[in-house]
Amino acid sequence: MKEKKLKKVLYISSFLLVVSIIFLPSATSFSWGEIDTQLDYDGIYYLGEHETGEVQLTIRYEPYFIAFYPIWTEIRITECPSWLVVIPHQKVFILQPRISKSIPVEMVVKSSDVKPGTTGEVTLEIIGEILGGGPLRHIESGRVHIQVGYKPLPSIPTVDISFPSNGKEVRKTIIIKGTASDENGDGTIERVEVSIDDGPWEVATGTTIWKYVWDTRDVDDGDHQIKVRAYDGYEYSELSSIMVHVKNDESGFQVLLLAGIISVIAIATIISFMRRRNH
Repeated sequence: MKEKKLKKVLYISSFLLVVSIIFLPSATSFSWGEIDTQLDYDGIYYLGEHETGEVQLTIRYEPYFIAFYPIWTEIRITECPSWLVVIPHQKVFILQPRISKSIPVEMVVKSSDVKPGTTGEVTLEIIGEILGGGPLRHIESGRVHIQVGYKPLPSIPTVDISFPSNGKEVRKTIIIKGTASDENGDGTIERVEVSIDDGPWEVATGTTIWKYVWDTRDVDDGDHQIKVRAYDGYEYSELSSIMVHVKNDESGFQVLLLAGIISVIAIATIISFMRRRNH
């Protein structure tokens, strides 16, 4: 009989201990569990102007004991760049113990004033509460950090030829010059390429201000087309082109020079002959 009474006392004591843990206010002084979080994306998530992106946030509640209590869960945005809007598809929900739930988190660039290459951090805090018939029970909250960068949608660069002018006559070695620009920033221009007629594309020296040395004696005399394009790492610009007239053949000039020399000699001879005759 004494053993039975002892067992009964132990059962009652254990029951009272559990009840005190669950329902006494002091139970809030320790954690009943924790919230684990995980992202499906690692690294910097880049977004362009007015572009929408989405990452998947996986949430899981791990109880330390009494595993049958679900928790009331809320996603809070505690940190966000001013140029970004962050929208969890579901902010509050019930989360069952040891069952993972995936929540899409949408991100949208709201400002076009942000500079290309700007990065920021989004911090989400996931909190949980147990309402198991008594006072609120403390749950270790989860946090997740999302690195977001602004990378504007690429625009087409532009390029112009400043020298020589269209229709200009050229000879020997000339320096073709021009400029290039890009709405996303002139630093995005990777190279400028030059082509003579339908020849291969050659890389010019410089980007926003560029030049290309051309020996016109490599082509026949006559009309030739100079074509130029710029590349920003995404797209080529529209072609900029001019026509020039190459004139390197000096045979005509040499004939005229020889004729002039002969004429001068002939005139000098006639003058000399006339002077002798007068004497």
